[in-house]
Amino acid sequence: MRLVTESYLNQITRWPQTGRHILAQYDDQTVVVYQAYRPEMFKN
Repeated sequence: MRLVTESYLNQITRWPQTGRHILAQYDDQTVVVYQAYRPEMFKN
């Protein structure tokens, strides 16, 4: 699967203004999900 990329500044205009987002691409055989967390989430 070849991932299609686009600049953040172009993408952000289409994202919802509130809530959490999951970015993914898929084809007939594969699903690729990008998930990021703030570093603060992993501090004890």
